[in-house]
Amino acid sequence: MTARRFCLGIDPGGSRISAAVWDAAGDTRARPVSLGRHADAAPASIFVSSGDIVFGDAAERRALAQPDLLVRRLLPRIGDDTPLAVVDRRFAAEDLFVRLIGWAVQAAAVQEGDLPASIAVTVPVAWGPYRTALVGEALERHGLGDATLVAGPVAVARHHLRHDRIHAGALVGVYDFGGSSFTAALVRTGESDVAIEGTPMSIDDLGGIDVDDRMMDFALRRAGVPGLDSGALERDAGERVALAALRRECTDAKEALSSDSESIIPVLVAGRCTTVRVTREDLEAMIDAHLARTIDLMLDVFDDAGVEPDGVDAILLTGGSSRIPRVAQLVSERVRRPIIVDGSPKIAAAAGAAQAAADGSYEMRGALDGEPGAVEPLMPQPAAAPRHAHPMKDLVGRLLPFLSPSARGSA
Repeated sequence: MTARRFCLGIDPGGSRISAAVWDAAGDTRARPVSLGRHADAAPASIFVSSGDIVFGDAAERRALAQPDLLVRRLLPRIGDDTPLAVVDRRFAAEDLFVRLIGWAVQAAAVQEGDLPASIAVTVPVAWGPYRTALVGEALERHGLGDATLVAGPVAVARHHLRHDRIHAGALVGVYDFGGSSFTAALVRTGESDVAIEGTPMSIDDLGGIDVDDRMMDFALRRAGVPGLDSGALERDAGERVALAALRRECTDAKEALSSDSESIIPVLVAGRCTTVRVTREDLEAMIDAHLARTIDLMLDVFDDAGVEPDGVDAILLTGGSSRIPRVAQLVSERVRRPIIVDGSPKIAAAAGAAQAAADGSYEMRGALDGEPGAVEPLMPQPAAAPRHAHPMKDLVGRLLPFLSPSARGSA
């Protein structure tokens, strides 16, 4: 195996984690890192037992038997003074967050055959210096103290700027509809950099997971399961595996409706064995009111920055849930600006972060206070490391300082 020098971008979102690599040798496009079993992205899930920690799909599988040991939606807990308690163990949320990042670094290193030359990690754009510092300190504790922190919308805009989908000097609204939250931001592009304008705003209780929940409840009602919703099934150990399968089917159906007018959901729960037909119109009826909230928030961001919608050059749709066709339709109708649809919304932020790591010039900007954070090169150059007859054994040895013994499980 021939090692290549590369830069790594990691996007640990609210529900999914993705990563991308950018070759310093001159690749024109970032390449995804395979984190999931069946997709490049993996669940941003952590399973914590008394003697083990695993991540991604493996965490979700183990949680079928022990759901109380699964940690999800970690980002909102960072900055909370109360530690996360799982079985007999307690963790600061930022430490689990960094262990998840370390797992992605490990996966990238195994895929590429060496450690990255530099790393950038996306964080929520609304974070101020307190939460940014907490993550920085946790990165330091786990041996990744030089990691660059990149605001998510900035990473996405950098990715599109690099590929000439937006031009230098543009004022762009970023509509980020992710797995567990929605964020609206306004960015100004330079020749090679991106800066936040005004104050980004978020809705923390609205994302793709919530759309999936509504789809599941729709399927249960149509399947004739009276008085029972997904929450009730989650509490029933006998139905938990069936519910997990139904959630996957609902997610698949939601994604299928991006390109088809209808889909079929198999329902094998609560003694039922049937299928439910769901149309794009059904999905729109479930989410239209919630999409209206997101567009209202985007317009509030413009107002806060003192910008009229016609002063914005384009609206960039990103995040996995932005692929729902109704999103582009409603945003276009209300904002009346050109829409840029991200062809790979689940990896755009990671790709932009990888490009930021390669550039080595990004400053993390706390959008609520305007304070920049320092940026330094990330890790010792791989070329300086001794080469041995077994490069993968050497690689694992260099990974171990920041992966605790219990965190070495794979997905």
